[in-house]
Amino acid sequence: MNLYLMRHGEAEIQPGKNEKALTESGKSKIRSLTFMLNNYIHRLDYVLSSNLERAKETADIMRRSFNLDDPAMHDISLNPGALPEDIIVLVNSLDAKNILLVFHEPDISRCLSAFIGDGYSKVNYQPATIAKISFDREAKLNNGRLEFIIPTVG
Repeated sequence: MNLYLMRHGEAEIQPGKNEKALTESGKSKIRSLTFMLNNYIHRLDYVLSSNLERAKETADIMRRSFNLDDPAMHDISLNPGALPEDIIVLVNSLDAKNILLVFHEPDISRCLSAFIGDGYSKVNYQPATIAKISFDREAKLNNGRLEFIIPTVG
């Protein structure tokens, strides 16, 4: 199984407001990233995101760029406060090999660390950064291999 952990794109600055849309620059950077990602990701089976607007918009751009007909799925397991254990249960419940998850910091860094088993990675997960973690068969804590991290382009 391959998990792609992606932070949502650049969002509007609205202090005290959790529901923020992507900025035009954020959308543009994600679209630019997808051109490069086509060299590294040849297929996605599912795109899942948190329920927050900025993650849903990011997931939709990614879904369209990989020509997925089904809409992105939204799951509370990916909302702020996401736990690695819950994400493992979620992805293992899908019959899939390549899954893109769009969610938030600091949860992505915490999950990446739990998946590859190194304690706590100090990853500078800027908006629209994506990492690939591969697993033999099903996803398990402390059992993944970090294949790449691609930061925001542009």
